[in-house]
Amino acid sequence: MNGGYKMLREEFKRAAEDIAENLGYIGEIRYDCLDTPWIGLDYSARLDVDGKGFDFWLHTVADEEDPTSGVMRASLSISFDEALSPFYFLEDIAYLKGHSNFLSRWAFWAVYNYRLKHHGMDLNSVFHESMIRVYGDPRRDIDEIEVIMNHLLKNQKDELICYKFGHVPGEYRLRCFSYAFWVELEHNPGYWAFFPDCVGLDSGASRRYYRFIEKYIKELEEKVGLDLRRYDVDYEDLKMFLLKNTTHFFSIYNEENYNLIRYWMRPYRVIGDSKNKFEEFVERYEKKKYPQALRDLRALVQDAQEHVLMEKGVETPEKPDIRNLTHILIKNNIIDGRLESWFAAFTSIANLAAHGDFPNEEEIHDWTIIRRVHMTIKLGLHLLKELDAILYEKLQEFNSFDIVIE
Repeated sequence: MNGGYKMLREEFKRAAEDIAENLGYIGEIRYDCLDTPWIGLDYSARLDVDGKGFDFWLHTVADEEDPTSGVMRASLSISFDEALSPFYFLEDIAYLKGHSNFLSRWAFWAVYNYRLKHHGMDLNSVFHESMIRVYGDPRRDIDEIEVIMNHLLKNQKDELICYKFGHVPGEYRLRCFSYAFWVELEHNPGYWAFFPDCVGLDSGASRRYYRFIEKYIKELEEKVGLDLRRYDVDYEDLKMFLLKNTTHFFSIYNEENYNLIRYWMRPYRVIGDSKNKFEEFVERYEKKKYPQALRDLRALVQDAQEHVLMEKGVETPEKPDIRNLTHILIKNNIIDGRLESWFAAFTSIANLAAHGDFPNEEEIHDWTIIRRVHMTIKLGLHLLKELDAILYEKLQEFNSFDIVIE
């Protein structure tokens, strides 16, 4: 008989221990593991501490001698309040089989969903009105982390506040973390040093980085004390919060992270009287109402083109659209002719939303389509910046969508 079930049994136990640690439940985990050739396996792990605990279950319906073959399902039931029904999460986990630590990944994913449902948080409430500085590029490096950690080890005098955010981006349930440290400055206001999506547990480099930052955190705890607060949050929600509230982005790299758009520097001048339209676009984009957001941005780009032509004293066509307005702007030497393809690329996608429902309900779950949406949005915002520069070149230094590189 294939011995794969022996390794799976050990992985199941590791996943159960991860669940207990993640929930903060301390106690003895009771296991009941049965694996039968041609039938399947039935593993359970239970922990009960003062009315709180969990039941973790793994089941297969084998289609060959190996009991790990066939359909595989996992479930997690979490008891957290005697007055409330337990949280229950069940999935067919065939999509994760074959990936390293797949049971621990799934267990993290299940607890993550429990926390989102029963321990939801308001990011505004934990950061208040404090200054936030984002360091580094997500999943890129930890150089900035090392600098900040060494600064804290050398200069921190009082107990350190640290927020640790867990999130699970992508379809393979990668276990990822972001960190925020409250940095005190003598004679100056303090600020949050934020490292988004910087480490994880499911790749060699990410795990090394995770151990690296956790080592520093332990040293800080021993030296000055640590108030570590753990939260789970949807990474898209976290990213949008940072985009709206971050004071500065710092990076040692000179290339732009396309995901980070500086919303607060808005081209109100070039869009004329369309300020409210821009606010509506931002709100819809934040709420992931992508078809409406694309339609809004398409209208804003056209408004900006018409505003530039009006300011330059050039007549607009009877039925203006982005394409013919672009030709007029180029013909009158108002914009660089090489931008024609940029306007065309933006319009080719934005028009799909303007004349239909793009992305539709099925496409909204396709990461390649959503990336296409984000890139189109970024291109449209850049075109607004190009048009804004035509009328207000001298002020462009202070009006940028770009990440601040310092």
